[in-house]
Amino acid sequence: MKRIIVQALIMLISTFIFAQDFEVSPVEIKFEASVGETVIKKVSIRNYSSTRQQFSAVYYDYEIDENGKKVPLKNGETSKHTMKDWINISPSFFELNPNEERIIDVTLSVPHDGTGARWGKIGIQPAVEQTASNVDKTVATGVLVVPRITIWLTQSPKGNSNYSATIKDLVETTTANDTIRKFTALVTNTGGNIIEAKVFLTIANLMSASEKKYPTNTQKIYPGSSKTIELRIPEKLSPGRYVVAAILDYGHRKPLEGTQIIIEQK
Repeated sequence: MKRIIVQALIMLISTFIFAQDFEVSPVEIKFEASVGETVIKKVSIRNYSSTRQQFSAVYYDYEIDENGKKVPLKNGETSKHTMKDWINISPSFFELNPNEERIIDVTLSVPHDGTGARWGKIGIQPAVEQTASNVDKTVATGVLVVPRITIWLTQSPKGNSNYSATIKDLVETTTANDTIRKFTALVTNTGGNIIEAKVFLTIANLMSASEKKYPTNTQKIYPGSSKTIELRIPEKLSPGRYVVAAILDYGHRKPLEGTQIIIEQK
């Protein structure tokens, strides 16, 4: 279970700083709910500050661009992969005493036509009371900065078997200053579900026919997007010619995919 502790700053003016600490766990929730199913996940929030603090939990949408990067949306905008009407947060507003912990429920209810992958996020943050005096001060002296911890949500239904991915464009990226050989390969999610792409290098010596496998790089890739995966051979090779292959394993009983090049070690 992942944990994040944030020490954030609320800055009313450049010379006045008030520190707050709080913890949220987990910061990633993976749903695998079937059509028509309801699933509840638990989230823990703990207040480490020395004062009683109000918190809010708010759902937001985000999109994924073709390069696999998360793109925030403007207030009021909705993603075509939104989970907004499927997610309920209870409670979404609460108070915590110093060192007090609160468990909230994140409930996903998938409608009967809710096929395909979905994603969104929940922002957990202190609730700042905005009085007229505070608003005037903020406008006059700067921006009010409120700390936020994000919980990333994904939903890939078990009943959706539309898993498909490709790997290509294996290239060497080693520079003159590198002591080991480095490579990149492009993985594209061509299916309808989020995948955990496990990519690893294998090498085969063309003279001796000896083979070796190297550590795996695992990346989450969303439908319709691609990621450039960095790979490396963490040792110095003996002189010779080698076939280097980048192998993609994304599970779900799908065959391994691969792309290869030939290199020479002098």
